Amino acid sequence: MILDTVIDRIRSVPFVLVGTQIEKRLIPRIEYVNENGTNFMPMPLHVAEQFAKRIGASKYLECSEITGEGLDEVFEETFEIGYKHALEQKRGYRRRSSTIEQTKGRKSSCITQ
Repeated sequence: MILDTVIDRIRSVPFVLVGTQIEKRLIPRIEYVNENGTNFMPMPLHVAEQFAKRIGASKYLECSEITGEGLDEVFEETFEIGYKHALEQKRGYRRRSSTIEQTKGRKSSCITQ
């Protein structure tokens, strides 16, 4: 499954699952037909949130491509999650590099048995 491949490759990177076309959930009991002629129903919110947890998403957000509802929140929340991750990565890099700097002037020794 392509989802498994993607998740394996981004295991250490936070990601957000975004549901679109939320306006379709507001119209009850209507079945939609996609381009292939397959009927489908909008996914309930709780099912989408459970799926996001199952695949390891940092957050589940929704927006409407037609009305623009939730679009600002998607960009703001996604940016915030990415920015926090970048800061954590930078702090970790600084810690590693400062440890290397601290040990540069020292004589190193190796003990073997």
